[in-house]
Amino acid sequence: MALGHRSSVSGATRQLVRVGEYTDAIRSIETLSTFWKVLHLPLAIKLKSELAALDFEYTPSMNRRVRISSGFQCTSGKSTTVVHVLNNSLPFTASGYTVRSQNILNAQERAGLRVIGITRPAYPIEIGLFPQGGTDVVDGIVYHRTLSRSIVPFSSREIDSYVKCLVDVARQSHANILHTTTSFKNAVVVSKAAEVLGIPWVYEVRGQLESTWLSKLSDEEQRIGLNSEYYRKFQEAEIRAMEAASHVVTLSDVHKASLINRGIDSEKITVIPNGISVGEAKQKSSKKKIRSCLGLPDGILFGAVSSVVGYEGFDLPIRALRRLPSNYYFVLVGDGEEIPTLQELAEKLEVTDRVLFVGRQPNSQIERWYEALDVFIIPRKKLTVTEIVTPIKGLQAQALNLPVVASDLPALREITGGLGYYYPPESLEGFVEALQEAIKSGEDDRGHGWAKAHDWDFLASTYKDMYEKLLDYN
Repeated sequence: MALGHRSSVSGATRQLVRVGEYTDAIRSIETLSTFWKVLHLPLAIKLKSELAALDFEYTPSMNRRVRISSGFQCTSGKSTTVVHVLNNSLPFTASGYTVRSQNILNAQERAGLRVIGITRPAYPIEIGLFPQGGTDVVDGIVYHRTLSRSIVPFSSREIDSYVKCLVDVARQSHANILHTTTSFKNAVVVSKAAEVLGIPWVYEVRGQLESTWLSKLSDEEQRIGLNSEYYRKFQEAEIRAMEAASHVVTLSDVHKASLINRGIDSEKITVIPNGISVGEAKQKSSKKKIRSCLGLPDGILFGAVSSVVGYEGFDLPIRALRRLPSNYYFVLVGDGEEIPTLQELAEKLEVTDRVLFVGRQPNSQIERWYEALDVFIIPRKKLTVTEIVTPIKGLQAQALNLPVVASDLPALREITGGLGYYYPPESLEGFVEALQEAIKSGEDDRGHGWAKAHDWDFLASTYKDMYEKLLDYN
């Protein structure tokens, strides 16, 4: 690669990073003159740190110790205490991830477990928000915040500091289970802490993050990224984390099958799907009144509550408006990188007055936006990540008697119980036909019953049984 002036160097290096070729990016920086090398030094340090994390090896002795020590019981004689190690949490981040985490922790407490949360180093300061102290209490759940003591994210220094903090919290609370979620970076920290404590740890695989990363690239970049250093090493790191964990949780049967195909023992995996709370299953006001309060128009409203990223496929409902009557409106609640592209598309198709970009809404108000709709849509594109990952939003819609129109993907069929209106992914004709069929059918009692069967309290009992089996091991 010819490396010339600053802009070409930076552009070439950024592209190598973007498609997952970290070693090549580091080498390109190292060939620079002293001035430019110093200028790119922070990036080089970050990439080397990422590669070190990807190559982390779980020691066999640690894994054996976890399994042997799974019968550990806290000496205080108290019930099972679980420390949940999380990427982020309410109230600072509102997302499917944080909502699931909060519901799990609340339901586990109602099931008789003692639970504590702890979030990643420097969160939420790194997103520009500042907690009042070292802990926050959200709906009765205590979240410990961890300050980063390293300027390099996920360096050995930061890992060691995080492990020490986690061990201190676990000991103070007499924890006998550690529970974390993807990515493998959490697993690195939790595995080290579990080894120090001599207790089992659970790895909850909520998605395939390497596939999510891949889905954000262009078609040409995806072809490169699929065979890249980063993609391959990320997959390998996730497998090592699952192999090292005392037990693995995943959100769907289709994802479990994928993990088995990657070599994970089926008996080591428990499926605990997304769920809802019973309180979400009641419509409190008429649609007319809700729409009036929210400033929404009369007519047929179909929409989604979602992160707005490319693989969600929200270009499809915008294009569909050209084939639908003028009283049909698309309501999109949420924010994300695809918003400008979707706004441009709506303008190009001259349907801007029928596409309502609502933006991110407070979590306390989300249910009202669901209730305002006639039909809920999940128009995801057909990708590896969308075939496997089950979003919670379909269940939330069904709990409120909303018919669900969704791409015919295994994960979406599973989470909606086969009770939605499905169409071939990215098919404009299929989407329009499914939408009109759902409108004609009206409220869906079948979906409501399916959603109620996924109550968080029921799912918490599955977690409790799993923990007890781990503690009774040997």
